[in-house]
Amino acid sequence: VFNSDQVSFFMALLWSIWQQRNDKVWRDKVEPFQHVRARAINLLTDWKDASFSEQQNKVGICMCIRDDQGRFALAKTEWLSPIIDVDIGESLGLLSALNWVHGLQLENVDFELDSKNVVTSSHSKHHNASELGNIIKDCVRVYNTYFRNSRIEFIKRQTNEVAHALARVASSLASFHFFIDVPICIGNIVNNEML
Repeated sequence: VFNSDQVSFFMALLWSIWQQRNDKVWRDKVEPFQHVRARAINLLTDWKDASFSEQQNKVGICMCIRDDQGRFALAKTEWLSPIIDVDIGESLGLLSALNWVHGLQLENVDFELDSKNVVTSSHSKHHNASELGNIIKDCVRVYNTYFRNSRIEFIKRQTNEVAHALARVASSLASFHFFIDVPICIGNIVNNEML
């Protein structure tokens, strides 16, 4: 009997082998097994969000404000319960960030998310009549009302380490937190990013 992590890896590996086969058949491209395995591992890490804590039945959300030089300025953590869909959690995080930044009376802000679905949906002209679509509609309304010279853009998860590290912590906190100094749990990450 396999545990859920083993089943997940097996399914990702099957998908990656299928990709390898398609590359051989359609592009005559030969790919070593090490690449197939690495792609499977990347697939698992890209689809698994550490801020979703099944044990605590919470979703951690973090917002981090940086200055124009990329230096840490402020951060805020929140959490939601029960666990929800990843895209819904990411879109609620965007809505919370939009409202927080508006409350701080900041303008000309670049909102960076590592959820391509949420970013793409926020730029779409079509309304999706679902829970996610309604949250995105609220995000777009707040954004269009208060952030004329701003952007909502996609960044890779690897470049969003500070937010993810704080989001992991958020679900274990009893209440929401505001940080005006760099929290200890992300100090090394912030320092490494500034090098």
